[in-house]
Amino acid sequence: AQPLIITENGLADATDILRPSYLIEHLLAIKAAMETGVPVKGYVFWTISDNWEWADGYCPQFGLAHVDRNDPKLKRTKRPSYDIFSHIVKTKAITAGVRADAWEKVAS
Repeated sequence: AQPLIITENGLADATDILRPSYLIEHLLAIKAAMETGVPVKGYVFWTISDNWEWADGYCPQFGLAHVDRNDPKLKRTKRPSYDIFSHIVKTKAITAGVRADAWEKVAS
């Protein structure tokens, strides 16, 4: 099987309520696939900061960081999902607590 790199995997969520659980569940699914022999060589979240989408302009907010379009310097502010993703990358792990916290955010 050819090696896979998963790219542009993300969710437009300006509130950042759904993004943490979306991200965690997708990473867990990739891990499960790899454990069965799927040759996943990389993963790229879509996207680090809010960007221009050809079909929808600046409206969908996919970024792990919010971009303030009213600020001349386009100030970026990390969303909670930024820190969650950073933690997962640094530790190479998703704990049950991190997963539960993400789903608690969705439920509340």
